[in-house]
Amino acid sequence: MVRRQYAYQTVETSLEEAFSHAYTLFVSFTRYYTTDLIKHAQERFSITITKNLPLKFVHLNEYSHFLAPSSSFSLLLESIGTMRLAYKALQMSLSAAATASDHSMPHIFCDTTGCAFTYVVANVLFGCKVLAYVHYPTISTDMLNLVWERRRSAYNHQEYISKSRLTTSIKLLYYTAFAALYGMVGSLSSLALVNSTWTYNHICSLWKGAAWLKRIHIVFPPCAVTDFQQNDVIKERQSVVLSIGQFRPEKDHVLQIEALARLFDSHPSLQETVKLVLIGSCRGASDEARLEQLRVLTKTLDLVDSVSFVVNQPYSVIQEWLSKASVGIHTVRAPLGMD
Repeated sequence: MVRRQYAYQTVETSLEEAFSHAYTLFVSFTRYYTTDLIKHAQERFSITITKNLPLKFVHLNEYSHFLAPSSSFSLLLESIGTMRLAYKALQMSLSAAATASDHSMPHIFCDTTGCAFTYVVANVLFGCKVLAYVHYPTISTDMLNLVWERRRSAYNHQEYISKSRLTTSIKLLYYTAFAALYGMVGSLSSLALVNSTWTYNHICSLWKGAAWLKRIHIVFPPCAVTDFQQNDVIKERQSVVLSIGQFRPEKDHVLQIEALARLFDSHPSLQETVKLVLIGSCRGASDEARLEQLRVLTKTLDLVDSVSFVVNQPYSVIQEWLSKASVGIHTVRAPLGMD
């Protein structure tokens, strides 16, 4: 969600001011088309995109299978999939430009997805300068340490691997090799922006070339704080614990629900008043399946009346919950945005 917000904000400010006479292209394979996408930006992020911005769309719906998840060697195979999709996107953008009698190559490839392997396609094959906004590195030293310590992870380190010294060594070698490749392709970026000090430190340690050239900088995610200044901070709030984040595995919503169950086990009287509200969006079928598993977990732990799911709702709904919640919680293992 934050990465989309940054993309919209960038288009509205930087491109309008610096490239107002340029051919501006959005590459997207979402279900939102021109009118709906602009409306979505307004509703979800309270960002108004001017009608004077020349937006052109290249839709990649029929190629979304390039990003299909892989059960084995997922980091490498899915990265190759992003390269295939980037090649198709840039190829189609050239075709669209040719149709419009504009035979110029794309000048800037702006990536807000964190798929650094696409920079090979954009920079080496198509000659684009790469602008990257990195919210979370594809691989990190934390992941390497996790494998080295042979600890079980909720989403990226299966138990059968952690139990075997041999498979742990093989996976550690695979991760180390991938991290080296990730560092090389990431360093193709002309400018890399990151959302926090934590991400900055990890990206600098991985993208050594870009770090040496001082191309990595921190830009905290834009937030319309004026909207929240209107809230009455003195008014009595409800006993609501609020969690905001996409229903992705690294957000570890399971831990939040299990923590609530333990809280109620220790203090049964709180079950009558305390409520956990999970606000987030689903990117696709995998997130929707994860959300359904969370609903099943609440039934298993007898927390149906104590946990609410607020899914794919507009910005105004998030504002409303923030104005009445008493506690905010996040369980991402890396302290993103907290520094």
